[in-house]
Amino acid sequence: MKHSILILDDSNFNLEILKRQLGSIFNVITATDANQGIKIAVEKKPSLILLDVMMPKINGYEVCKIIKSYDGTKNIPVVFLTSRSEIEDKVEGLEVGGDDYITKPYNVSELIARINVHIRLKEAQDKFRQLLEEKNQLIEQLEKLSLHDGLTGVYNRKYLESYLEKSFEGCGRYGLDLSVIITDIDYYKRVNDTYGHQVGDEVLKRFVDRISANIRKADVLARYGGEEFVIISKNTGIEGAAALAEKLREAIQEKPFQVEEYSINLTASFGIAALSRGNYTSPAQLIRDADMCLYRAKNSGRNRVEY
Repeated sequence: MKHSILILDDSNFNLEILKRQLGSIFNVITATDANQGIKIAVEKKPSLILLDVMMPKINGYEVCKIIKSYDGTKNIPVVFLTSRSEIEDKVEGLEVGGDDYITKPYNVSELIARINVHIRLKEAQDKFRQLLEEKNQLIEQLEKLSLHDGLTGVYNRKYLESYLEKSFEGCGRYGLDLSVIITDIDYYKRVNDTYGHQVGDEVLKRFVDRISANIRKADVLARYGGEEFVIISKNTGIEGAAALAEKLREAIQEKPFQVEEYSINLTASFGIAALSRGNYTSPAQLIRDADMCLYRAKNSGRNRVEY
């Protein structure tokens, strides 16, 4: 497939000559008006632009600056092809973003060679940008995987511990409220034993969806392990955390979880600890106390909130 070249020159005579010289090698697009040329460049994104300097209304330098200012066209090579041969003209052409400056009269073979060099260079740069973008996307995916639970998609324990440590430090320094809620699905083992682990996994996903739908965007939900999940709630004292946990408890038992052909009734227990309720010196102590409250909720009959 031929590379496309946009030639922008206000002289139809010059355009016809260039079309004859380059048409057998490149797909030549021409324009005599600067605004028309800019529009073509934006829409068709040619492989290279040959640009005259002396044009009415907008000169070639201004056209080059406009083309180089758009994200979609800034990487297209611009080669000035003009009769203006002063050093100052060449310097200005390169300073406004031109990639090359060729003066008339020119040698056709040299012109073609220079065009090919710039196109090859653009292809190499485009390939490099693509590889860099793919690398960045891969890094982003790996970072996401390293911080998220593979099954449910919520944050994992690694992220939870890091986030809680930062939150504990910040809230403690400024005297802000911070609450930790730990929840555990009651009798989850029965789900796996009765319906199988695949259904059990789907139950966990739907459990997370229901929890996520009932907490604030500012709250952080993470899988702590197995069927245990933790909610970190900033600017929330013990009363607010208890109200939230009760809301979640009711949402879990409100209606069955539909997985395949099964309708599964679940309940969950909740334990809460708040920074304002104890003389805590580490986030681990908050987790420990919330876990102890969860244990108390389990021993007190399940499907309840303890703090």
